[in-house]
Amino acid sequence: MSIRAKEVSCTVIILVLFSGVSFYTYTKARYANQRLAWVNDLFLPLSRQVVQLQSNIQGLAEDMRRFYFHEPSTSETSTFSRMTRDLYPYVIRKRFTALERLLAQQSVGDPRILEELTQMITVARTSFERLALVIERNQFESLYGDLRTQLQAISKRVDDGCQKVTRTAQEEGRENVLSSFILSVLVMLFGSVTVWLSYRVLNPLPLLISSLKKICDG
Repeated sequence: MSIRAKEVSCTVIILVLFSGVSFYTYTKARYANQRLAWVNDLFLPLSRQVVQLQSNIQGLAEDMRRFYFHEPSTSETSTFSRMTRDLYPYVIRKRFTALERLLAQQSVGDPRILEELTQMITVARTSFERLALVIERNQFESLYGDLRTQLQAISKRVDDGCQKVTRTAQEEGRENVLSSFILSVLVMLFGSVTVWLSYRVLNPLPLLISSLKKICDG
């Protein structure tokens, strides 16, 4: 192999290794960023919506106890009970719709978590629709307790999913730093070896040129 071919081969190998390390680092960093973006795009908005939904349903339960199940009924309490029956379900259904739309918009992430949350929200919405039709207080309290438990389970699942994604991203970040450092050291070592080989190859050149001059000069 000629000197030029050796030099070109060493340079190409260094460039390929450097490109490989850069691509590996970029891929890992991109994957970690996608996980963290999932926290911002799904878990945090979902958590806010669930908290607001819990607040709305609690407000519905308190007003139902105060105005709808209150005896004896007066014209004032009757008016408030109709408002409670009409207004709260409308707002709460909008919250459920926002949750369902938020989950449907997700195109990345763990599909198992999305499917599980979708099923839990569907069950909670079904429970609410049953609650909205109840006119007997004991049955209302029973269904309200079930719905509150279901919403707490959704909230806990969202928090657990958020923490899991965050921990995984942190662990992957530490692993990426270590892997990138090791690969960078290997590239530096190979580069050093390449420089040394280049020196070994090119070192006789001055002597060869000097000898050729002497031969030409006679």
